[in-house]
Amino acid sequence: MHITPNKIIFPSLIKRIKVSDIEPQQSIYNLDLIKNLKKDIKEKGMICPLVISRSFKLIDGHHRFMSIKDSFTSTDCYVIDSQKEIDKFFSLLNSYVWFESKGGLDV
Repeated sequence: MHITPNKIIFPSLIKRIKVSDIEPQQSIYNLDLIKNLKKDIKEKGMICPLVISRSFKLIDGHHRFMSIKDSFTSTDCYVIDSQKEIDKFFSLLNSYVWFESKGGLDV
């Protein structure tokens, strides 16, 4: 089963990835958060994509990953090529979130 995140901001970076190919880089998790995310994802879907490297290492979204890994076979992920792209990506993402939280452009 595939899960498509509800909010994709950078569609050019999205690739469909098998969940079993993703390599988490974290070993300590908040189990209560995972439990709550599983329930929330089941009810509302996953809000934003995981972020992975070209070599399938998980960069961002470890708790979301743990919440979907047993229920879904694939998901749409942002795939980032280099450290320079990672820095640029998160800078743009933070700017977008800040901008959206302020209500967008006043035109």
